[in-house]
Amino acid sequence: MDHETLSSADGFHLIRSRSAWRPKEFLRGRGRKLAIVFNLAKSSSVVGSLLLFVLLCSGCSRFSTEYGASDGVPGDESLNGFGAFRTALEGAPAGLVPELEIHDVARLSDRESESDAIVWLPTRWPPSNPQEVQEWLDRWLAQDHRTLIFVVPDSGSTEAYFREASATAPADQRLSYRRRLAQLINERLLAEANRSDIGLGDWFTARALPYRVELPGRRLVDFSVEQSTAQPPAASNSTDPLHFEVVEQEAADAATGSRSLTTLARITRDRWKSSQVLVVSSGSLLTNFAMTAPAARELTRDLQNAIRRISETDPATPITVGFLSSRYTAIPISAAQPGLPKARGWELMTEMPLSLINLHVAFLGIVLCLMLLPVFGRPRSVRYNQPTHFGNHLSAMAALMRRSGGTVYAKQKISAYLRLVRGETSGPWVLPQEDAVDSEHPNETETR
Repeated sequence: MDHETLSSADGFHLIRSRSAWRPKEFLRGRGRKLAIVFNLAKSSSVVGSLLLFVLLCSGCSRFSTEYGASDGVPGDESLNGFGAFRTALEGAPAGLVPELEIHDVARLSDRESESDAIVWLPTRWPPSNPQEVQEWLDRWLAQDHRTLIFVVPDSGSTEAYFREASATAPADQRLSYRRRLAQLINERLLAEANRSDIGLGDWFTARALPYRVELPGRRLVDFSVEQSTAQPPAASNSTDPLHFEVVEQEAADAATGSRSLTTLARITRDRWKSSQVLVVSSGSLLTNFAMTAPAARELTRDLQNAIRRISETDPATPITVGFLSSRYTAIPISAAQPGLPKARGWELMTEMPLSLINLHVAFLGIVLCLMLLPVFGRPRSVRYNQPTHFGNHLSAMAALMRRSGGTVYAKQKISAYLRLVRGETSGPWVLPQEDAVDSEHPNETETR
């Protein structure tokens, strides 16, 4: 692939590809992690070069805008993916231990309970089993030294990208970008009219704002995190209340209904000991587009430091962080049942006495397969004949007679059949009377 290098005013370099824009390759620097990205946006010229680079390489629909993915092609190349956030969370300055080791979470199980931190990135809300998930997370947090990061889902950063890109687009493409921007604005207005609050039980409530708030540093906020007013479950201990703490707050316009917006909150409780729940008010604060600005990277470093501060691991052992993605469907949860494990279904075939019987049956099956092995060579083709044809009977009888007494004896028997059964006295197969008599004892004739 052909690449060109563009130099910015302060000496930093941007890698430009002639193909589609690849955010993760750009943010990672192909092995250099975020060494380039941490130096971006230090001057307005760098930001302008970045926007021009994105504009020239991507076009209006050359890249994906799928929201929520953190790994694979959607997470790496989507404008609203979280691949850059995942890379920045895993990366760390040289010499800083323990390292963060990130993996995907497919289900909440006993094995996943060993993770030190879980980043929950829902793309749709709520899942069909939020109460069961909250109960599992509550037990997991009670193990101590655990961190849950919940990123409130929103509409992504697509509109913000096209808003900035349309301002720097070439003249022949500017109209196309503005049409796309107008379409996104209409979609956002419809979404804001139907937007509802997001909450997880009695832990927190992400209050939906009347309209999207744009903060400095390419940060977009659709929600403000507040302490939940929901009643705790009846089975929970009411003497162990939750402690809600505002970690980061931003000033907002009075039209939003609040003088300040909480973008990051921390929730603790006595039963969890030192465990914590960190809530990020909007996913647009950490998307690939937002990670091109310093504010998102600072937020990522704050989350990384919070995980390191709570986790109690040996410096030689990495901190395990799981990325959980969810939609409207249920999040799989599996837990070991108390007592000895019991075989089910086909597992019964491995238990006594069936296991002993199956061993012998398998041995006999192998012997039977060896017995039924086909012979080598091509199969012989057998000509089909009618079994009721009388000529076959005569041919068979003639063959038997020939083996027993020779040709003369066979002719004599055929002549006798024609004389006695069919009453013929002449014909090609009817022998004279004296020849028939002499041929009755051919062995004696030959002996004489």
